Amino acid sequence: MPEKEDFFDREAEEEALRKILLSKPNLVNFIYGPINTGKTTLLTRILEDLPDEFRVFYFNFRGVEIRKYEDFVRAMFRAGKETFWDKIRSRSDSIGATLDWMEKVCGNFNEGFVLPANVIKTFVGEKKNSEKNRQDVFDYLYNLFKGIIKRGCKPVLVLDELQMLRELRKNGIALHDMFNFMVRLTKETHVAHCLAVTSDSLFIEEIYGNARLEGRSRNFLIDDLDKERSYDVYEAFGFQNKELVWNYIGGKPGDMIRLNSELILGSTEKEGLELMLTDERSRLENLLEKVQYRLFSEDKIAGTDVREILEVLSVCSDDAQMHKGKIKPMIRRLLIEENFLFLDPVTGTVRPQGQLIRKAMKSAKVY
Repeated sequence: MPEKEDFFDREAEEEALRKILLSKPNLVNFIYGPINTGKTTLLTRILEDLPDEFRVFYFNFRGVEIRKYEDFVRAMFRAGKETFWDKIRSRSDSIGATLDWMEKVCGNFNEGFVLPANVIKTFVGEKKNSEKNRQDVFDYLYNLFKGIIKRGCKPVLVLDELQMLRELRKNGIALHDMFNFMVRLTKETHVAHCLAVTSDSLFIEEIYGNARLEGRSRNFLIDDLDKERSYDVYEAFGFQNKELVWNYIGGKPGDMIRLNSELILGSTEKEGLELMLTDERSRLENLLEKVQYRLFSEDKIAGTDVREILEVLSVCSDDAQMHKGKIKPMIRRLLIEENFLFLDPVTGTVRPQGQLIRKAMKSAKVY
């Protein structure tokens, strides 16, 4: 049996993203969507299938705590193994020497920048948090990309879970430095494609209103599958009662994998779906209980009543989507941060993160 990810029909999305990557870099591309729609799986498959002249540098910041400059450097750069002669040749810190060395240790798809150790040390010197040092990092990477182009290759920079860089605002390096760098690589110089992936819709809303990115970026939505494509995936998984499965989980790939895992453990489709629904309902009721007993910090739920949240949940469970302005900002932010609602900043609408969560909203209670 092939890998389950191969069952997900993303032909239209794959074709669009491939066209972007095969064209001249002009815009920063922000790839977003509800949770568990397979964004990373889709993108990784496309990147690994690019022509040989492409050099992809992929970073996944998920699970990486980035609160200071050194954390950022560790996430972006890895020191490769050097022989004695490599150390001698790379001592000059020149781009040419680094490129010679990278050709031996880098492939078409790279998880991070593999650089000589002495080069990385220059980014974490005594003035590592200074604006000049930060600019030196981005200048170095820019010249590195230009050098890759001169050698007949096409660089691609991919940042997965980019919202994890938010905290750097408080500790020296600002997220807008990264935005400026990506704009420089694309709109201004056409040196490299830049893709940023996130499920954090509040972060995308922030980006959408960023003046620096206006006219310099595009938003690419990876949504749940429609009913026709979902049924094809159900068939591949071997689900029997397709209408029942659609009623519970709709077209969310992550929930399809989750249901398949329950079946492997011996549950029937109905039992597995009910277990999944119970989990989501418990998660939601736990949130409501925390609000009811003021277990969240006051600045997060100030002036919020649990009955207001229940009313919002009731409306959202019945409405396909509604304008964000109809929901009190404090409640809207709480439900989005806790991954119950998904905000699409392009349309200004909110909706449940998926069909399973929609069903949980219909039956959630406060005890």
